Amino acid sequence: MPNFNKLWFEDMGESDITNNLSLTKANTHFESTYYEQPENTVFSFITSDEHDRILVDPAYRIQKQTEGEFRAKIYLMAMDDYEKAKEANSDYRYPMSKVDYENLMDTEFLIRKYDRLFRKVTKFHSRKYVDPVNHARREKRMLERSGKRWDGAYTLYTGDLTEEEQKYRDYFETDLENYNEDERLEEFLDRQELLADPRYSLNKFDFQENYTYAPEDDQSSYIEKRLFKFKYRKALDSVADYERRNERMVQRQKERFESNEYLRLIQNYAVDPKTYQNEYFDMVGKESVNQYKDYFESEREEYDDVVLPLNAQAFSAYFENWQIPKQDKSTYKTFPLPEWNNELGWWANSVNLLKEVNTIPAKITEI
Repeated sequence: MPNFNKLWFEDMGESDITNNLSLTKANTHFESTYYEQPENTVFSFITSDEHDRILVDPAYRIQKQTEGEFRAKIYLMAMDDYEKAKEANSDYRYPMSKVDYENLMDTEFLIRKYDRLFRKVTKFHSRKYVDPVNHARREKRMLERSGKRWDGAYTLYTGDLTEEEQKYRDYFETDLENYNEDERLEEFLDRQELLADPRYSLNKFDFQENYTYAPEDDQSSYIEKRLFKFKYRKALDSVADYERRNERMVQRQKERFESNEYLRLIQNYAVDPKTYQNEYFDMVGKESVNQYKDYFESEREEYDDVVLPLNAQAFSAYFENWQIPKQDKSTYKTFPLPEWNNELGWWANSVNLLKEVNTIPAKITEI
C-alpha cells in the first residue's frame, strides 16, 4: 500500500516565514518553508514470523524484496494509468507561468532538433560501417569536392550550411536524392507536431506569475496576452479550427502580397535595402497585425483596431511569411584565389589577395 500519511510541506513548514521573493509582497505574504518528501513510497506489511526470518535468512530477504518490488511496480503502473484517465476526464488546469511554458516548448523543440542532428552526426562518423561496399567511392568523392572548395580557393556559405554539413551532403548524395533531409521543413513539422500535442494544450494550464510560490493571477499586459495567444494559437484551438482559421489568414496574406503596393516595396527593398528599410519594417509590422486580425476575426475586441496597430513592432517579432516555401535554401559558392606570382614579393602578393578579399561583400550579394 502507498504512504497514506504523506507529510505535506504546508503542514511541516512554519507559516510565519515571510515571502522575500517579491518586493511588493515582502512582509505582507507568508509561506511555508519547504521540506523534501519522497514520492510514491510503498510499504509491504508482513507478520512477525516473516520479519524474524527476513533478519536471519538472506535468501528469503532477497526473495521478499523482489516480490515486493514487483508488486509495487504493478501498483504504481496501475495508479499511473488511473491518473492519466482521471486527467483526461478532468477539468483541472496545471498552474504554470507563461515563461515556464515557453521554456518548456522551446526545450521540447530543441530536444527533437538535437536528436535529429545527433543521428546525422552519428551516421556520418560511422559511415565506414553503414555501407562498406560503397564507402571508398563515396569517401573519394567527398574529399575531392572538399579539396576543390579550399585548395587555391575560398568558399562562402549561406544559411546554416557549414563545411561539415556539405561533406555530409557530398558523401550521402545518392541517399539524399531518394530522401531529401530538409532541415527547415523538419523544424517546421516538429513545431507543428509539438503544438498539436494534447499534453501542451493551453486549455490544460492555469497561467500564473512565477515570482511567488503563492497562486497569483497572470499579470501580463493586454498586448502580451494577445502575442502569447497568437504565438501558440495551434495549441489553443482544435485541429479543425486551427486549419480553418490559418487557411483564412494565409489566403488573405497572399492577396495582400499580390497587390501592387507590396510588390513594388519588396522589389525596391531587394535592390536598395538601406533606402527602403524603414518602409519595409513598417510593412512587416502592419502585416503582423493583419495576420492576428485575420486569424482571430471572430474574437476581436472593440478597441483592437486602435490598440494593436500602436504595437505593430511587438507583433512583428512573430511575423511569418507563409508565401515562402518551407525549404532549406542554404548553399555555397566557391571563388578562386589569385595565383601566387613568384616574380613578385610577399607584400605584393598579399596586396593582390587583399584586393580580392575586398570584393567579398559584392559576391555575397550575388549568392
